[in-house]
Amino acid sequence: MGLRAPAALLLLLLAGCGAPLTQPELERPEPRFDPVAFFSGTSHGEGRLKLVLSPSRTVRVDSAGRFTDGTLVLDQTIRREGHRIQRRSWRLRETAPGHWQGSLTEASGPVTADVSGNALHIRYAMKGGLHAEQWLYLAADGRSAANRLGIRFGPVRLATIEERIEKR
Repeated sequence: MGLRAPAALLLLLLAGCGAPLTQPELERPEPRFDPVAFFSGTSHGEGRLKLVLSPSRTVRVDSAGRFTDGTLVLDQTIRREGHRIQRRSWRLRETAPGHWQGSLTEASGPVTADVSGNALHIRYAMKGGLHAEQWLYLAADGRSAANRLGIRFGPVRLATIEERIEKR
């Protein structure tokens, strides 16, 4: 075994110390991110998924959203290069101005989301002790957003997705 296990652990820890998820250069007070306005109707996202110790892969997400009975419902179809098609659903309800709570099919507990200016910050736990954190930044046109998602296990970031989402 020798030095292989400690070296692998060091690589994982270093990989988890990558660039922060937030992108302060994209933060603006306006336009304010309104999840209902942005996600109602259809949207399409394209980006890159980077897993620790793996090459990056293309990810495409098609979404259909609607607001019904005070709940934002977002159904998504995810296509990851080299994987079968995945479907997931979000359900989010505003609990106070700018604060949202709900569920996601792949979350193991509640989803929380907070709006600050043009930024939407989403957090949730996943099965296996994983935690997801996501930052979306609404562009000035109000029709597109930069999305950055990180998945970690403890302090180690295992995956990131950088994506551009556009309303259709």
